[in-house]
Amino acid sequence: MTVMIAGGGIAGLTLALSLHRAGVPCHVYESAPEVGALGVGINLLPHATRLLCELGLEDDLARASVTTAESVFYNRFGQFIYREPLGRFAGYAWPQFSIHRGYLQRILYDAVVARLGSFRRAAEELHVSQPALSESVRSLERELGIDLLERGRHGTTVSDSGRELFPHILTVLDSVDRLRQAAGEQHRSIRMIRVGTVSTAMVPLVTPAIRQFRETHRATQVEIITAQQDEIHRAILAGGFDLGLVNYLEGDDMPPGLGSTTLLRGRPVVCMRPDSALASLAAVRATDLHTEPLIVMRSGYLMHRFIHRLMQGQLPGFSYSADGAEMGKLMVAEGLGITVLPDFSIAGDPLEQRGVITWRPIAGDDTQVKLVIQRVRSLRPTRAVRDLHQIFVERARGYPG
Repeated sequence: MTVMIAGGGIAGLTLALSLHRAGVPCHVYESAPEVGALGVGINLLPHATRLLCELGLEDDLARASVTTAESVFYNRFGQFIYREPLGRFAGYAWPQFSIHRGYLQRILYDAVVARLGSFRRAAEELHVSQPALSESVRSLERELGIDLLERGRHGTTVSDSGRELFPHILTVLDSVDRLRQAAGEQHRSIRMIRVGTVSTAMVPLVTPAIRQFRETHRATQVEIITAQQDEIHRAILAGGFDLGLVNYLEGDDMPPGLGSTTLLRGRPVVCMRPDSALASLAAVRATDLHTEPLIVMRSGYLMHRFIHRLMQGQLPGFSYSADGAEMGKLMVAEGLGITVLPDFSIAGDPLEQRGVITWRPIAGDDTQVKLVIQRVRSLRPTRAVRDLHQIFVERARGYPG
C-alpha cells in the first residue's frame, strides 16, 4: 500500500516522515515549485513537539526556535495580569517552541531529503524534479562555501557543519524570500492582500480604492475585514493584515511599531432621519441627545469613547448598542433613533444621497477625528501592498470632504 499525501506543508511533511519511520511508502504532492520561508511565527505546544521529538527533530527545532518558558499577560497600560509556565517549565515531558512557520517547514523538508536516502528518491516522493531539488541544495552550498550534505553511494545525510549552520541557513532563506517579495516577484498564482478597517472608512475610501486597485491588479485578491481599532493593531503587528484603516481622536498616541499616514480629517456629528425634530436645528447640543433614543457604538469603538466623554457618562435612559458605523446608519434609517459618527462616514453615503439620513454638527464641540492608514514600519511591503497604500492616499487627497 502506498499513501498519497496532498500538500507538502507542515502536516504533509510530518505525515511523510511518520510513515517513513513506520516503513509505509508514501507520495507527497505539492503545487508550489519551491519551499519558501512564508508565514509568521507560531507556537508548537508540547503535544505537537512530542511527535516531532519522536521523529528525531528536537535538536534542529531547538537551534531554529525559541524554547518558550512562559506566557505573561499585561493590560494596555503595562500592568501585570497573569503568568503561566509552558512546556517543560510547566512539568511537561516535551518543550514548547516558538518558531517561524517557514523555518519549521524547511526543517521538515530537509529531513525528508536526508532520510529518504537520495535526491532521486526524495524528488520522487516530493513530486519535484530531481535536478531542481539537487540544485536548490547545491546553490545554498555554493553560497555558503560549505557542504551541507554528505553524499555517498549509499545515500545522503546532513553533515555536522550543516547542522551547526542550519539556523543561519533558515535566516538566509527567509531573507531571500523577502527580497523576492520586495521586487514584486509572485510565488503564487494569486496574491492575497488583507486589509483590516473600521467601518467608518467603507464609504469614503475603501470601496472606491479597491475598485481602482482591481483595474491594474486583476490577479490579486483583496480581503476586507471590519474590526475594532485594537484588533486591527494586533493583526498588523502579527502579520495577519497587510494594511489597516483606523480612527483616532486628535491627540491620541499612535502605536510605535506602525507607520501611520493620515488620510482624512473630520469631526463627530449627529446622524438622524430628515423627519427627526433635531434635523430642524443648525447644530445639536449634547443635552439634545437625551430627547431621542441614542444608538451608541459598542465598547472598543472610537465613537463609544467620544460619546461617553461628550455626555460625561450620562447616557439617555434608553439606548441601543451597534457594532460599527454601517449598522448604526441602518438603524437610524429604520427610525430607531440617532447616532454620533465622523462626518466623513455619512457624507456621500447612499442612504444620505437618497435622503434617508442626514446629519448636523455638535454645538460647542471642536473635536477632530482622523482616519489613518497603517502598516508595519520595519517591514518592506510587496509591490501590490505599496500600490494599494498609494491608491488610498491619492483617493484621500481628492476626497471632497
